[in-house]
Amino acid sequence: MFPGYGYLGFILIALGEFLIFYRIEPFSTYLFFLSLWLGYILLVDALVYHRTASSRLQRNKTSFFLLFLFSAAFWWFYELLNFFVENWRYEGVGEPRWLIYTIAFSTVLPAVLETSDLLQSYDFFQHRRWKVKVTSRKLSIFILIGLLSLILPFLVPKYTFPLVWVSMFFLLDPLNYLMRSSSILGNLKKGKATLLWSLLIGTLLCGFLWEFWNYWAPAKWHYQVPFLIFLKIFEMPVLGYLGYLTFGLSLYAMYHFTLSLWKK
Repeated sequence: MFPGYGYLGFILIALGEFLIFYRIEPFSTYLFFLSLWLGYILLVDALVYHRTASSRLQRNKTSFFLLFLFSAAFWWFYELLNFFVENWRYEGVGEPRWLIYTIAFSTVLPAVLETSDLLQSYDFFQHRRWKVKVTSRKLSIFILIGLLSLILPFLVPKYTFPLVWVSMFFLLDPLNYLMRSSSILGNLKKGKATLLWSLLIGTLLCGFLWEFWNYWAPAKWHYQVPFLIFLKIFEMPVLGYLGYLTFGLSLYAMYHFTLSLWKK
């Protein structure tokens, strides 16, 4: 069964594409991003339900809508980091900017997790295996790497800016493991690499769509990345796409850490 909101998602994506290529202001500036990504999230959730008879929206609507709340908070954290590393800037955004930003940021986490869920529904991902022995020493090393990755971009942003995309994974995933919350390390300890690979590839797919739609968008972002401004795919330098891989792992760690605190 394919839920009706999946068709709504397809319509919203088509509307977002229309607003990008046929500028109808102020609708194009204010609505294109939300239309595209809300549509994408609904469509992918419907596909997940169609394939598995279960999905985030169908299982728990409250948790599904919390994804949007957490997502906005998480990306504002990355905006704080960008205040120091200055890797991207926005142009053409409507007013009030803080509200437009927050609405757009709210779609990031659900898009990534829904894409990961869809990939996990395929046999190729279900049979991924990679067993890792988790020790106290490894957990300590992970946390130390996370702390350094979080601190160094504030001190020497020009040379350590890529670390912002791995910092939260190395810092929070071990804490999730210790708190017995869902974690990448916990899955790898059991020899299950499905979650790892689906997040890596799923976030990369989302990253490609973010850059694809951003390229023609009426309100968009530009990159100011030292050393890496060559061989671009849309607005993003090709090496910059590596950051999307680890970004998904960081989002997952942030989500389950926040969810644990929320429940407590």
